[in-house]
Amino acid sequence: MLINKKITVMFIIFLTVVFLLPEMVLAQAADVFGTNDLAEAGVNLGTRDLKDIIGGIVNIFLGFLGILATLTMLYGGFIWMTSQGNAEKIDKAKKILINGVIGLAIVLSSYAIARFILREGYDGAFGTGGGSSGGGFSAGVGLGAGALDSHYPIRYATDIPRNTNIYLTFKEPMDVDMIVTNSGACGGVDCTARTGMVDLWEQGNALPITGANLLVSYSTDPNTGFRTFQLNPPDLGSGTSDVRYRMELGDLETQNGSVAFPHSNSYHWVFTTGTDFDFTPPKVVSVRPVTGSTDNPRNSVVKINFSESINPALATGDTSTGFLNIRVTNNDDDTSVLPIVPGPYIVQGEYKISNQYRTVELITDNLCGVNSCGGDVFCLPASNITSPDDFVAIVDGTGTIVAGDMIADMADNILDGDDDDTAGGDYTWTFATTDEIDLTPPTISSMQDPNDISLTDPIEVTFDKELLSSSVNSSNIDLDGVVPVNYWMRLLGGDTISIRHDKLDPSSYYTPTIRSGIKDSRQNCWFPCACAAGDASCVCTNNDPAEGLNCPGTDCVGEES
Repeated sequence: MLINKKITVMFIIFLTVVFLLPEMVLAQAADVFGTNDLAEAGVNLGTRDLKDIIGGIVNIFLGFLGILATLTMLYGGFIWMTSQGNAEKIDKAKKILINGVIGLAIVLSSYAIARFILREGYDGAFGTGGGSSGGGFSAGVGLGAGALDSHYPIRYATDIPRNTNIYLTFKEPMDVDMIVTNSGACGGVDCTARTGMVDLWEQGNALPITGANLLVSYSTDPNTGFRTFQLNPPDLGSGTSDVRYRMELGDLETQNGSVAFPHSNSYHWVFTTGTDFDFTPPKVVSVRPVTGSTDNPRNSVVKINFSESINPALATGDTSTGFLNIRVTNNDDDTSVLPIVPGPYIVQGEYKISNQYRTVELITDNLCGVNSCGGDVFCLPASNITSPDDFVAIVDGTGTIVAGDMIADMADNILDGDDDDTAGGDYTWTFATTDEIDLTPPTISSMQDPNDISLTDPIEVTFDKELLSSSVNSSNIDLDGVVPVNYWMRLLGGDTISIRHDKLDPSSYYTPTIRSGIKDSRQNCWFPCACAAGDASCVCTNNDPAEGLNCPGTDCVGEES
């Protein structure tokens, strides 16, 4: 009888530890409400949201009740184990244990209800015009897993200039009639935003900025158009204080009828404007191939990195449809085609923007090879007699916003091409190519240990070669979890992928996946493997384990919690 009692009590204590303590740890240490780790979340005392304050109070209160329930059950178990067969003490112990179990059930139920209300109900009741801070959970997987590839301002951005424009870039052509009301009449210029589908809410205002107050422009080019949309609101914010905005997109569809946001049927994000206007022109900070270089393989991609995000409508396009705001001229004769094209002539291809609108790359239309994944490789012409001035590349800073014939930033400041701290002037550099085609694939040189990543830290992967920036996107990178989050990418230093994301749910596992669509700056794909860890202990499926992260096989995945 005594053994049965001991087994029963120990079982109850075991259940208490298994079910209560993890919840208490999650509530306190892992911060499911986003109320702790103030330094990590960037939350300063005196500026916390109402949701954060409520969450903190509920967190402390339920944690205290959980401790009481645990102590009650332990006390009941102690009385039972020391009863020595006394029926009265046993009955008393049973009542205490039953009350403790009931109390524990109430605490856990209250915790679940409070968590649901704070995560779902608050935004529904108070979210319009306000939004949530960067410490909160995602409102839906609209960025990353859906049709939306990137936008500006990015999620949770602060100190955005008051004269900014807003940009949306999708992975495929969109049904513009769901975005604007007068597509047939406006022709893609200063169209009227469709209310309920494209709304900009200012904190404290009951009505959104939309309709004729939110003009939308987009390219109608049959090859590259209907993907990037410029939203031109009136001047935002205040000259005396920061102002929060919430951009809301409704249940949009692509041109082929696919739902743009399959997980949530809508998407929103918040950003905050500062008190100033932006009149500082953007600059070119680096280029590839390096100016004056002559040892560049033919399949080198021409790349321009800017000091800030630039207007994608002015920096992207195909030379076949007349795009000349960025151009590469070959001074040699083109002997790769017949009849021979005499130089100088403009190298043909498409200019693509990426890296949160900071990097533009030229992919030529001259097919010259196949990479290790079977993908096409495109080349610049080979220099006839290699000299530093065989190719002349020009980034146009001479023109007007109205004409759209130059490069400008998100606030319509024209490029400072000649680096004199004033708008205007072209940025020019020269380079040459060899006859070589480099088909060496990139490899991963380092990854973060998943156990060292916090709920808010970016996830970073470094390669041994400079990457093709336009390949670093959500088509080639996933961040999957039981509780999905929005995620977006930056390319740091040319070789490091930084996966940014909403705050991860501490009760969910997340799996970042990098596919072989990731390429180096010479269009060679990465060969991934399947692995169970995010460090060098990864091994390949059906391949030599000594190959590590980099070998033919399936996608490389590393779990993190």
